[in-house]
Amino acid sequence: MRLIEQSVILENCDQPDHILTLLERAGKTCYRSQPSPTKEGRIVFIQKLIKSGHESVLEHVSLSVRIVTSRSVTHELVRHRLASYSQQSQRYVTYNDFNGVTFIKPVWYDKQDAASKFIFNTACQNSEAVYKNLIEDCNWLPQQAREILPNCTATELVMTANLREWRHIFKMRTTNKAHPQIKELMQDTLALFYDILPSLFKDIYSEYN
Repeated sequence: MRLIEQSVILENCDQPDHILTLLERAGKTCYRSQPSPTKEGRIVFIQKLIKSGHESVLEHVSLSVRIVTSRSVTHELVRHRLASYSQQSQRYVTYNDFNGVTFIKPVWYDKQDAASKFIFNTACQNSEAVYKNLIEDCNWLPQQAREILPNCTATELVMTANLREWRHIFKMRTTNKAHPQIKELMQDTLALFYDILPSLFKDIYSEYN
């Protein structure tokens, strides 16, 4: 058994300046106006689009991330149907390496007392033991044995969405109303995007920083 932190990394990104140029050119097509000669001019124009609610222009650019998180979090993520997903299969992947089953550590785990941590760890270890027993001793297939695994079982997926959809996801999943596990994951994702395209995500990023 392994207990790990969830994580997110940027899987793809064109040059940020190229992204800004494409978005500006697309947006100015609507108004038959000329592109700005400077990066600052492009940023001002794109921010005006966002402020005015003309975010359809942002759909011309997509970004992908590779996420390692719990199955419970991915059940929430895949509800965003304008995104695309490629997720590790539990039907065809068997947790039979030396590490056994990997579980995601809840974001509130470190603040718990020793007794609650012991109960949580024991539950994970028991589910792992039963899973292995069903496969090795009962000849169950992975797609059958997986029924015993808990929501905190780790999974990996690549997620792609256009910039408008990412903004929508962040507005929903980084607030205090979001589940703590997905909130932390999406805040980390938002921070990645803010680092490369601050002009597109500053308004949302500033909400929790």
